[in-house]
Amino acid sequence: MDTVLVFHYDNNGRVQFPCLASYPPALGKNLFSVLENALNQTAGALGKFSPELSALLIGKRFQLRISDEFREWACLWPHEIAIHKDALVPPAGTSDHSLWLVALFDYLLYHSLNSHQHISRVRLHCLGFLNENRNILAATIRTFKAYASPLSDPQWLAALEQIDNILLLEKFWRWIGKQQLAQTILKTDPQQKSRYRIVFKNLIGKYAGPFILENALENDTIGFLTDLKKVFHEPD
Repeated sequence: MDTVLVFHYDNNGRVQFPCLASYPPALGKNLFSVLENALNQTAGALGKFSPELSALLIGKRFQLRISDEFREWACLWPHEIAIHKDALVPPAGTSDHSLWLVALFDYLLYHSLNSHQHISRVRLHCLGFLNENRNILAATIRTFKAYASPLSDPQWLAALEQIDNILLLEKFWRWIGKQQLAQTILKTDPQQKSRYRIVFKNLIGKYAGPFILENALENDTIGFLTDLKKVFHEPD
């Protein structure tokens, strides 16, 4: 049986469950305490990371569904956020579970507030949040490994372990987009578009020098940023 809870954050950033007089019997006191503490910890961490985002949480009504039938730890549904019931049960041999839940609820709350965003943008927010909270990042990686569960997304775990490279890649392409390179690419001779990868790679090598110097990048990292395997061109 699913458990559905309604909650919001008060002006002090504390979670409130207005429809509950006590803990839900299906969860029990212990699991409900884990949930409540995780939601409060998440609000606190978000308040330090982004006061603007934290302000959006205040007073907003969230509906949370908890079930043991889900095939992943957490997801956003059209009108509610959802977590697997087992997410509230710490894996054996780790003390990092509460911080792992903070990362989980950061994802859910941000996605709920920004449901119009592509999942890639949501994931970039999560990486930015974890990058600023390295203790939560390390705890999240350890807890995913401790669970060793099919509910976990191996690609997301791999992304967490490559967080520095991924965020650098995002920074690099934002920088590239502000340079003359963007206009140069758009004006590439149509007859060369069959050679787009080579043309594109050569142009990046030509324009990327200031970024490489500014960030003191080593050769392996430069290769990671600029060694394109494929380039896709969408016609107008």
